[in-house]
Amino acid sequence: MRDFIRQLVPVLCVPQADHEWVSPLVEGLIIWVHRAAMGLAGIYVLLVVINYVLPLVVLIWTIAFVAAMFGPRELLRRGRLSEAINLLLLLVVLYLCLALPPSPRASGWTALGCALPVTVAAFLLTAGAAWVWAGVASLALLARSVVIAGISRTGFDWGSLLGNVVLLGLLAWLQWLLSGAVRRILLHLRREIEQSRTGVEIGHMVTSALDTALIIRQAVQMIQRAFGYYHVGLYTLDREREVAVLADAAGQEADELKARKFVLSLTSPTVLALAVNQKERQRLFSWEKRSDPYGRRVEFTHKRFLTRAELVIPLQVGEQVLGALDVHALTLDAFSEGEVHILEGLAGNIANALNVTRLLQERQQAAEVLERAYLEVERQVQERTAELMRETAERERLQQEIIDAQQRAIRELAVPVIPVMERIIVIPLIGTIDSVRARDIMRRLLAGIREHRAKVVIMDVTGVPLIDTGVADYLNKAIQAARLRGAATILTGIPNAVAETMVEMGIDWREVETSRDLQTGLRAALEKMGRRVAEL
Repeated sequence: MRDFIRQLVPVLCVPQADHEWVSPLVEGLIIWVHRAAMGLAGIYVLLVVINYVLPLVVLIWTIAFVAAMFGPRELLRRGRLSEAINLLLLLVVLYLCLALPPSPRASGWTALGCALPVTVAAFLLTAGAAWVWAGVASLALLARSVVIAGISRTGFDWGSLLGNVVLLGLLAWLQWLLSGAVRRILLHLRREIEQSRTGVEIGHMVTSALDTALIIRQAVQMIQRAFGYYHVGLYTLDREREVAVLADAAGQEADELKARKFVLSLTSPTVLALAVNQKERQRLFSWEKRSDPYGRRVEFTHKRFLTRAELVIPLQVGEQVLGALDVHALTLDAFSEGEVHILEGLAGNIANALNVTRLLQERQQAAEVLERAYLEVERQVQERTAELMRETAERERLQQEIIDAQQRAIRELAVPVIPVMERIIVIPLIGTIDSVRARDIMRRLLAGIREHRAKVVIMDVTGVPLIDTGVADYLNKAIQAARLRGAATILTGIPNAVAETMVEMGIDWREVETSRDLQTGLRAALEKMGRRVAEL
């Protein structure tokens, strides 16, 4: 009994695919029946008020039916659609059997009224529900006949009951046929709509995605879900190894094939290899015996599958085959021309997407190679530039050292220090004296005093063309610095023109010892050292 109930429950439930259109229809039906019952109850009450002869049981059962109709409405509000429909049909059958008066004419109307739940069950639930509710209505009519026969103490009207049951059975059979046909048509239309929607979705997906793995994975899943095939696989080609590599799959055995990274030789006698090599779609059925161009019998791609029909469509762009779409079905009537046409369109979209993705990847790889080459050239240029900069800096440093050495040599030649006798040095000055040269004169003067331990310095200015206040100040500072070092300074060789200029400019050199020329200055220096020059 429990197994019978378990098998009966799906028959009395609304298919999941029909919920979308059945739910609003049932809601409207329940509201209409409830309002009709309330209107009928109102009419019965009015008839009672005006003293019309009306069986009280009819009014009671009508009011009870109106109250009970809140049950289906509450079930529908909670989302329990199938329970709401079955409760509605049960209430209608009970009301018809209990509320109508016990007369032969009323029994006919009762049977006719019970035909309505049978029709509603066939179209809102399942085709098999028509038989179930025909049985329920027959039992209700049987119970009504038994009760009427017991109350009226008349004979049991077997003929009327049998006629009503046959009528219900015939109606259930007609409704079963009609409902089945309608549901098959709806299923076919729904499937075509889903397939068309899948085609549009795949078209949008392949034009927006650039990831090959994502395109393949979503494509096989959409096709398997929309068409309901046993197995859908998509293969790419490895021309070097002459094999087809399973890129992704959906449906039965898909996970196992992907786990072992299934590959198929393109030289094998399979329908997939035949389609790829012939560059055209191939269909194979379990009853069919076909041979490939080598005389071998063509086989299903997967022998372990429960396949009864297989369709392979090459993924082709121009004359280049990029892969294949492999579809397996469990029925021989699979792969209608409409389905094949849709699948060929999907395969074309997938092939174009794979080709575009491949071209983009190749271009990206080429761009990466160029970028790496550019970076390498740039690195080499930077290294060479840095090397040249180091060489240039080193060359400039060497040149600067040479220039500095030359300048030092020039400065030393420009301010020569000549030791003429022990502790007597002569510094001849030639040319114009400025602030820079004045510093060199002082530096060379002090260095000469230290190096030669000089006590007398003879500074000859015969070659100086002009001595102004600035030059005189420089020379005074040099003489004072020499005095601080313990050396006396004798200034010699002042030209006449320079002497006149110095007098006119008011330059006072009274504290500076001067001599007419270098010879006189040398004599004075010897005298300072306590020596004399003897004439021979």
